[in-house]
Amino acid sequence: MRPVHKQIDNLLTQEECMDIRTYFLDKDEWQPATIYTDGDIGKNETVPEHRKGNVMFDQGIIPYTSKLVAAMEQYAARTNIQLIADKIDWQFVKYEVGDHFGEHHDAYLTPTNFQSDIRKVSMTVQLSEPEDYKGGILRVMTSYDTFAHINRYIGTAAIFPSWLEHSVTKVE
Repeated sequence: MRPVHKQIDNLLTQEECMDIRTYFLDKDEWQPATIYTDGDIGKNETVPEHRKGNVMFDQGIIPYTSKLVAAMEQYAARTNIQLIADKIDWQFVKYEVGDHFGEHHDAYLTPTNFQSDIRKVSMTVQLSEPEDYKGGILRVMTSYDTFAHINRYIGTAAIFPSWLEHSVTKVE
């Protein structure tokens, strides 16, 4: 069976990863990570048992936007998913010891809500060196109850349909 996710080793260089980290870490807009508690249109709530960490969102141009969007566009074209590049939003997540994100979807799609403005492609990029932490492994579902573990090398990207279950293991 062909995997539905794509892992791209070295999508970004170490220097590019550090530039993105600096871009976000220099801002003072951090907020506790939340989850939707009633489906995609539900209420955002902090639920530390399911998701713990800090997040920041940006809908503009971040460092290396064109490189990141190009990778997403190539994936979308290969998988016949319509991607609207000007509707991409960026979420920077800062995990510390004990932080995690339980199994979840980034979008809940059904045949009746597959509109163009619903997120269909998700991408995660490793911005830290693997020796800087333990745990924190991105897991992406490949088939029922089976997950691929994405490598933690800095600059590695994982791209996958937003409706796939995925999680981040607890950072130790």
